[in-house]
Amino acid sequence: MHKDMIFDIGMYNAADTEFYLQKGFRVVAVEANPALCAEGASRLASYISDKRLTILNCGISDTSGINIFHINLDRSDRSSFLAKWCALDRKAVIKVDCVRLDEILEAYGTPYYLKVDIEHLDHVCIDALERRRQLPAYVSMETKQVSFVHRMSALGYSRFKVVSQVWNQAVRLPCPPLEGLYVDERFTAFHSGPFGNETYGDWFTKEQALDEIEKVRGKNYLGSRHRLMGCPEEIFVSSWYDVHAARDLVDC
Repeated sequence: MHKDMIFDIGMYNAADTEFYLQKGFRVVAVEANPALCAEGASRLASYISDKRLTILNCGISDTSGINIFHINLDRSDRSSFLAKWCALDRKAVIKVDCVRLDEILEAYGTPYYLKVDIEHLDHVCIDALERRRQLPAYVSMETKQVSFVHRMSALGYSRFKVVSQVWNQAVRLPCPPLEGLYVDERFTAFHSGPFGNETYGDWFTKEQALDEIEKVRGKNYLGSRHRLMGCPEEIFVSSWYDVHAARDLVDC
């Protein structure tokens, strides 16, 4: 495992990628939308020149080859290889080369942290991890599915956090830092937010994480651990969530 490397699977506008770079990590970023790849490459050109950033214009799939990508012209963050997720919006249809995550892991090695946000196809990344012997220390996915916790637990991940992407916008990073370099970042709706030991709150057991996901899905604020952490009810019931999974470094 490369402890100084992060994979950003679903780079979008490169907000997360830039944050990871500022934290001092090398980044391999994957994005299917060629326009977003070009914008990210232009803005972060110095990191590419320093060989700290690699941007791959491709999709992640369960098989390699060309696939149809639907670019949502009204909400570009909702673009997807699954047409139904932007069926009612204006869209452009393009062909994109797809690879398996296994191929990227073989080419670049196992990262310290794997962030995944690829609009309803995240499960193919878990498929790839299940075929690997060496795994990242941390993995996060935008999901409210309990299957993520079950599958990651089976891979040896024993600690979890259920993270509100709206509450993340109020998070201030610790100084001194707990991951990489200190960055005075103001997170937005375009960020996945902190990772690893800088995510808010205590780590949950598998059972606690499953329970909290059910509370989130059922909008059960009073019974939630987020209420105990001080998260306002209006944020708890309205926001979207990432689930983070952690392994002990000695096992990675």
